[in-house]
Amino acid sequence: MDEKRKREIALKIWLDSGIEYDPDNLIRLFGNIGKQTGITVEDLKEFARYIFDDAYSLKLQQNKLSKERLGEIAYTLLKAKYERKGISLSPNAHRNALADLAKRIEIKFEELKEFSGEIYSEVYGKFLGQRQGAEGQG
Repeated sequence: MDEKRKREIALKIWLDSGIEYDPDNLIRLFGNIGKQTGITVEDLKEFARYIFDDAYSLKLQQNKLSKERLGEIAYTLLKAKYERKGISLSPNAHRNALADLAKRIEIKFEELKEFSGEIYSEVYGKFLGQRQGAEGQG
């Protein structure tokens, strides 16, 4: 799957799941994620504004980030989230959750399954000390 499509899907996932807004936690989260990912706090704030605008029809301000940059941040944040929280679903529950998500964000299940396999391979391959390509995974 190409990088552009990965970023588009990641952004759709964030728009579906949203961001929990607790000012103290959000400030800590931005600081920690900024250190972990290298994304600037200002870009993280713009990303959060975009998600909040979409979820609550807020008009906080004109967003300064391109769709491409928003997607890049979304993908990076998803990886960071999975690195912190891990996967807690059984394989069958994971498949069902993917099927539900695919319907909600209006993408094909197979494409979301491929995306999921690639992002989890990046995250857990890093953790386990090995990087696997998407080829041969299913």
